[in-house]
Amino acid sequence: PQTCRKIWEAIVPCLPAHDNRLLVKIPGQLNGKENPALHFWACVPVSNAYAATLPSTWETFLSRIPPKIRSDSRRQSRRLERENGAIRLSVASNSEEYDGLIGAMFEQKRRRYRETGVRDLFSDKSFREFYRGLRGKLGDGGSVNMAGLFVGDDIVATHWGISYGDRFYWLMPTYAGGKWERYSAGRLLQEKLIEWSIERGFKVFDFTIGEEEYKKTWCDETFAVYAHERLISPRGIPYSVANSLMSWLKTNKKTRKFLTSSLSVARKTGFFKNYD
Repeated sequence: PQTCRKIWEAIVPCLPAHDNRLLVKIPGQLNGKENPALHFWACVPVSNAYAATLPSTWETFLSRIPPKIRSDSRRQSRRLERENGAIRLSVASNSEEYDGLIGAMFEQKRRRYRETGVRDLFSDKSFREFYRGLRGKLGDGGSVNMAGLFVGDDIVATHWGISYGDRFYWLMPTYAGGKWERYSAGRLLQEKLIEWSIERGFKVFDFTIGEEEYKKTWCDETFAVYAHERLISPRGIPYSVANSLMSWLKTNKKTRKFLTSSLSVARKTGFFKNYD
């Protein structure tokens, strides 16, 4: 902790002038050990991150999942193949495969944005180019993983993620709409990728931050995620108050549901068209 404190104290004078300091998504643990920053930053828990430890075989992992979910996945897989064609997982191994899968990812994600009224990040070319350009190796021990679930020649679900060391990160899943929605293609892809990760010796399948209910079914590890805020001058008070209010709205289930529904309606009616 003392070494980290000294590093932080050296960083602070180099920061640009500011009235409020807000640090978010601070992990409670780093490589299985307590994050030393928690000892010198006044941090508050704001969410949780979830992960699944991976055994040596897919069968062992599957035995931890409720029978009802296992049965439903088998039923959906059989139904999908019977009605539409053979299922296969494809993990991009070259630029041509990567480009084909990421194109489908953009299409599926943008469709979902429109359906939910959420801001379409991929309408911005720079966002698309960022993901197109971020491929292959990432430093020492890391790499981008672009995968898709095919039914015949159709891409019914995709996932853009990252692996580092013995850890696989589940980051951006998508699934096709229309007739494919009734087959739980997103979950089938998730299962295929967990099995793929086990076969390649990964020890952890990291579902990262977020309180989605499905994570609690698949994960056996939970980590607190923190935030740190420090008021530097009185001019930062309005932002601090607004941020606290927004955090409360997001963490309260009833207000979050109302806020999400209101924003969705506003976007669908074009209220934010001049601001997106």
